[in-house]
Amino acid sequence: MDLQSAFDRPLRTMDELEHELRTPLASILSIAEILRDHPDLDEAERRRFLDAMHQESGRLALLVDHLLRTGKLDRALFN
Repeated sequence: MDLQSAFDRPLRTMDELEHELRTPLASILSIAEILRDHPDLDEAERRRFLDAMHQESGRLALLVDHLLRTGKLDRALFN
C-alpha cells in the first residue's frame, strides 16, 4: 500500500493509528542504533542506512502532518 492510499482510508482503531506511527519510528530508531554501534561501516552501507532513515522520517512527518491537518487524530483519539 502506498502512503497516499493509507491517508485516504479511515483509521479504524487506535491500534491501527499506533501501528502507523510506530512503524517508521521503530525503523528510524533501529537504523540510528546500527549507525551508532557500527562506526566502521563502509560509506556505501552508511549511505544506504541514512537514505532509509531519511525516507522513514519523511513518512512519519507526512503521516503526522496529514493526521493533524485532517483532524483524523482527534477523531481517532476521541471516538
